[in-house]
Amino acid sequence: MEPSLQSPHLAILPLSDVGWEHASGRLLGIALTWPRDIPDAERRASLRLVARFLAVGGVLRFGRLGIWRVESGVGDSRASLNPARYARSAQRWTTVLPAVLDRHPKSGPGRDLAAILLNACRNLGFSDETIAGLEVEQSRQPFVSGAPSVSDVTASMASDSPYRGRPMSHLMLKFPLPVRGPIIIGAGRYRGLGLCLALDTNG
Repeated sequence: MEPSLQSPHLAILPLSDVGWEHASGRLLGIALTWPRDIPDAERRASLRLVARFLAVGGVLRFGRLGIWRVESGVGDSRASLNPARYARSAQRWTTVLPAVLDRHPKSGPGRDLAAILLNACRNLGFSDETIAGLEVEQSRQPFVSGAPSVSDVTASMASDSPYRGRPMSHLMLKFPLPVRGPIIIGAGRYRGLGLCLALDTNG
């Protein structure tokens, strides 16, 4: 039986020059991440496919946008490609690409932005104890240098993107206690939307 794409599955994430004083926002690489509870055998099978793709040249074709030749990032010293920026433990996290919200926030209990994001965090496997007291800020502009605005991301989307017309926002999340990443929040998380960068280090 083929796995349903409605279930947690592999996510493809952008690794960009963001979060530094003079960050350019340039895309430098991509990362793959699997659900935490995926069996090791499935993870190894996926990695074998990736290794085979790299062995035959690792070419990605983007039509009029050109061609990318992907190489393994093992041993690359560029700080922007360091996965620890996204996978460490921290209390404060912010989106690099805006998150696609499940619905438009409205006034009233259970319908505001906080309620939407608490539910999104539960979908990521966070317990109610972990997210109790979560503080949230939202903006159409990024909270870190080099990251694109909501308008920039919307303008770059394909005309048939399933995320066109859906509520989208940059987020600043402050958890009551440190949580370990990666955190990719919202409806577009398997395509890198809602990818969060850790803003402080707590182990």
